[in-house]
Amino acid sequence: MAYEGPSRLGLVVARVFGSGERAMAPFRLPLRLMLHLEIPKKHFDLDLRLVHPYNVIIHPDAVLGHRVTVYHNVTIATVLSGPREGTPTIGDDVTIYPNAVIMGDIHVGDGATIGAGSVVIHSVPAGGVVAGNPARLVSHEEGERNEDEE
Repeated sequence: MAYEGPSRLGLVVARVFGSGERAMAPFRLPLRLMLHLEIPKKHFDLDLRLVHPYNVIIHPDAVLGHRVTVYHNVTIATVLSGPREGTPTIGDDVTIYPNAVIMGDIHVGDGATIGAGSVVIHSVPAGGVVAGNPARLVSHEEGERNEDEE
């Protein structure tokens, strides 16, 4: 199914959070609390697409590319210590499906797809499709399946 654009609520959220207008300020806190959204304004400048904007948390240090599509219950988080210490970098035209968690110093390549419920702790190549907990590469641009998948 092709992405057909954000929901009406997604458009409202983008307008309220992405706007620097003072007129929108009174709406930010109630909307943030009702929908449990923690999304820095800078991401809306890159055409962040929220399909179902509920319970989306994006760390302020996370780097998102252009036209990233995010569904509900997604967390993009930093890791504070250990070998994965750092914050994710998400490329252009990435789609992140519901209940996904992306964390640590990893890179998600352009055009990648993160499957529903995935826990991504390793980098994802451009055009890659990952799924599972922990997330594993299921396919990539050429449409080949990973050898581990049967």
